[in-house]
Amino acid sequence: MFSDKISLEKELETIRYSLFIVRHSLPRLKIAATGGGVLTQYALASIPGCSKFLQGGVYPYSREETVQYLGQTPDKFCSEECAMLLAMKAYQDASQYGQKALGLGISAALITEEDHRRGEKAYVAFFGEDENGQTLAFSILFSFPKLKLKEGEKPEDCRLEERQKQELKIASLVSRILFHYRNLNHETIANLTENGYDCNSAVIWDKERLYNLILKNPLFKANGKREVYNSQKDVFLPCTANPPHEGHFGMAEKTWKQFNRKIIFNLTINPPHKLQVKPHEILMRTKLILQKGYDVLVGFDDGLYIDKIRKYGCDLIMGYDAFQNFLNPKYYYSEEERLKIFQEIKRLNSGIFVFDRQSGDKIETVKMDLIPENLVTSIVRMPYSWNVSSTQIRQELQK
Repeated sequence: MFSDKISLEKELETIRYSLFIVRHSLPRLKIAATGGGVLTQYALASIPGCSKFLQGGVYPYSREETVQYLGQTPDKFCSEECAMLLAMKAYQDASQYGQKALGLGISAALITEEDHRRGEKAYVAFFGEDENGQTLAFSILFSFPKLKLKEGEKPEDCRLEERQKQELKIASLVSRILFHYRNLNHETIANLTENGYDCNSAVIWDKERLYNLILKNPLFKANGKREVYNSQKDVFLPCTANPPHEGHFGMAEKTWKQFNRKIIFNLTINPPHKLQVKPHEILMRTKLILQKGYDVLVGFDDGLYIDKIRKYGCDLIMGYDAFQNFLNPKYYYSEEERLKIFQEIKRLNSGIFVFDRQSGDKIETVKMDLIPENLVTSIVRMPYSWNVSSTQIRQELQK
């Protein structure tokens, strides 16, 4: 098929032209491919005007490079899960608040000098946000047939050409999916194998499966690593980070400088009084915090402040509004229950750092009269304030 470079370039030109047409309507895109993605990256990067959508690409080919890029070790390196982890990390790299983004992950074992015991295959995963603001996540499997030799041919003479064919199949599929990005939905994705896309299967990842993959290593560290959280007595700053702002980072910095304590931002997937945070939103908001040098712990069923103290043995940072809500009687069955909560906080040897709020020219300080005098020692008032809110920032971005 590719006895000369001209034939290969013709195939790639078809890919480039189709994406050149839709380049202005594509989301921010990054590619992470451990194998099988060379032609895909080449085809996309050689499109005139590709900077309208392409943010970059990485090629962590070896296992060591894959672990370094992901910040964690996948259960299997050539697998559907590894491809999705790559896509999620690529999405996180490409994401920007208020803009749509997409991550492409490719994990493959293509033809090489030696035959693979389980045959050649490739997993291609997409993760990001669709046109309607919902999480878009699906993976595709290619199983390539065993190399068939013509009479007189030697395997070593055909491997390069066969490798190019396998890579081209992946690149062609990626380009067609990107071309139809605006119309991608569960139905069109499920029909990929029936509409001439030349792949074995397409699997849609639901929210639960994505959440489980995130929560497998829920601690995102500023140094790029992903881990299980098993520490005690760190200071947590709970927030939805939609988006994080100077008030969040100011409270974290003041607490760290004054008490020399490690600060961890805590995002809850299912906060009790707000909408569940979508998987792509979790990764995008996490990135915004990591860029400021703070670790982020993603949690589930830990939305209440007392839940965090019980589960993690942490201290908490709260702004004025958050603390007032914490004291609000509507969140408790009775005054007796609220008293028991503060008694438990003191018994667990946890504390709360509470910050003032600036409202115009006025500074509002926390009201401690609702807390029994013998329990006030669990509360530390921080006399600093910022006149900013996530709601105001979102409203400004929507104008």
